[in-house]
Order: sequence, then structure tokens, then C-alpha cells
Amino acid sequence: MPGWSPAAQNAFELNVNNYYNVASFALLYYDYLLTIDQEIKFFWGRRITFVSGLFFTCRYLSLAANIPIILQTVENLSPNVITLLTRTYALYGRSRRILALTCVTFVFALVFGVCMITKVPLSIDGGPGCGVSVDDATGHAYGIAWIGIVVFDTEILILTAWKTYNIFRVRKSLGMVGTVGERIAYVFLRDECTYYGVLTIANLSQILTLLYCPPLLKGLSTNFVAIMAVIVISRLMLNLREPDAFAPTPAAELGTLVESCCTHQRHQEVRW
Repeated sequence: MPGWSPAAQNAFELNVNNYYNVASFALLYYDYLLTIDQEIKFFWGRRITFVSGLFFTCRYLSLAANIPIILQTVENLSPNVITLLTRTYALYGRSRRILALTCVTFVFALVFGVCMITKVPLSIDGGPGCGVSVDDATGHAYGIAWIGIVVFDTEILILTAWKTYNIFRVRKSLGMVGTVGERIAYVFLRDECTYYGVLTIANLSQILTLLYCPPLLKGLSTNFVAIMAVIVISRLMLNLREPDAFAPTPAAELGTLVESCCTHQRHQEVRW
């Protein structure tokens, strides 16, 4: 702020950082309390599968890891990315080509980020009051590296939108409108768009703070981005269980839905 002493400026920036983190943590635990009834209904008392294991890892590792902040780098990425890859892989009828494409994109984003970060000497100093001070060169490198995450999320959104569009088109051509399978496809598309919108805004806030904020506020949104990712991913998985209320075997219906879409596409290729 103009006219402030360096000590006053540092104290202000440190307070902003602390309050921002407190608000992010409060949001995480508040959302947990809001959705605990859905978790009990759809996940507790059932056999642990790969998907439910991912859900519990994403949800509870985040809750535990944010108590000691030092563990946040462990929980920030892996469960969320694996969940997105698994959802897209399942939506495309277990297509290995789609799995390879999404994995390659993720690895590219990861390598791009590492290359950008290692281009400049790491300069992160302990600021006043246990704050973290990041210089401009390091902040710019981390900000550009973060763009890779946005690219990966964009690819997942495009793949989900394209597949659900084809599913709706095929179902309509077959006269299968208003079924449970259509409802599940709608849930996939709606939740993926919500995920992309929320996480793009969160990632953009992180990029902007790294590029333009003063040293003590660079990376201000790090915890916020991680927490929003956990909240949205958890809700994606909870919402996908909601169709259980409308049919006894929605998973089988989804399998039939994807298979009918793939069969229709193969027939179109043969015709051509």
C-alpha cells in the first residue's frame, strides 16, 4: 500500500495469506459436513472397489493432510488426476487409445511444469511471521508451469463433451429418450463442466497471484486450488451414485449405453 512502511506492508500481506488459507480450510471441512450423509448412503457399508478407494483417498487424505500443511504436496495431485483419467476411460468404453491420450497429455503437462520450474534458480525465502517470500523470476516460472494443468483439464472436458454428445445423438436416433442411461450421461457432462469451470477459475487465480502479486502473496491460492479440486472431485463421485435412486443397476445401464454408442459408430464406419 502507498505510504506504508515495509514492516506494515509485510504484516498486511501475511495477514491476507493467513486469512485466505483459513477460509479455504473452512470451506473444505464445511463441504465435508454437507456431504457426509451422501457418503454414508453411497459408499459406507459396501465392498471397497478401485473407484471407492480413490474416493476415500481423495477425500480423507485431503482432510488429514491439511492438518499438517507439509503433506499438501502429496495429496494435491495424484488421487484427483487418477479419478479424472478413470472417469474418461470408463466413459469411452475402456478405450486404451483414450487412456493413452489422456496419460500422455498429463505427462506432457507434468514435464512442461518441471522444465519451467527448473529453468530458474529456486528462490523461496522465509518471510516475516513464518510467511513465504517468492521472488518474481520464481513466481513467473511457477505461474507458466501451472498452465499445463489447465491444458489437461481442457482436454478432459472436450473428451467428455464429445462422448456425451454422441451418446445423446445415438440414443435419440434409437428412440431411447428419457432413460436412466441418458440421465447418467447428463450427470457426466454437467459435473465435468462444473469441475472445469470451478477449477479453471481457481487455477487462473493461482497463475495470476504467481505472476503479479508481491513476494509474500505469490502462490496465495495454492491451498485454495487443492481444496477446490478435492471438493469438486468428491462431488463428482457422489453425484454419479445418485442415479441409484432411479434404477437398480445404473452401472449396467451405463455400460449398455456406451456399448450401444460404440456399436453404432462401428456400423457407421462399415457403411462408409
